[in-house]
Amino acid sequence: MFKNYWLYDFSKITDDYAVLRFPWWIRVFWILSIPVAITVVQTWIEALMPLAWAYAVFAGMVALTEDSWRFNKKADTVSRSAGLLFLAKRWSFPLQEIQNVTCALTASTLLLPEDPYSKTLLLDNPAISAYALQLYDGRYLIICTIPRRRYAALYKQAERLAAFLGCACKEVNAT
Repeated sequence: MFKNYWLYDFSKITDDYAVLRFPWWIRVFWILSIPVAITVVQTWIEALMPLAWAYAVFAGMVALTEDSWRFNKKADTVSRSAGLLFLAKRWSFPLQEIQNVTCALTASTLLLPEDPYSKTLLLDNPAISAYALQLYDGRYLIICTIPRRRYAALYKQAERLAAFLGCACKEVNAT
């Protein structure tokens, strides 16, 4: 399973607009790794050059990946965008549907058994923590998952988001 080892960057643009997004330094890392990988392979293991070019394409695609949540109080919307910049899936819903921000020491706590989407998420690992938007209908929209050892940072970011949204930040299954 792919794990996040970093939190989203939280940026409060104005009093009415905030963004959680893929950290910029990840993009820079992947872009800078392309010439390094190609140079290393070309210098020492030239037979693997096709693999180096495949890596360059992959790294370029990772650098062009959009992964963000946008909270717009003025337009009363939460927008989600994920995928390659020009092919990213985008959707939104009203801000009024958010009841609170919920942090879970174990991410699987946020999965509802009756939700068919939850079966596609591989979050049954007890070493993974998460925070989510809890909607008034009882569903959770998971914002971020991260290794449990970074739970304090995850909770701090969830509190900042809750403060921006003007709702409560609650913990479930805290030990």
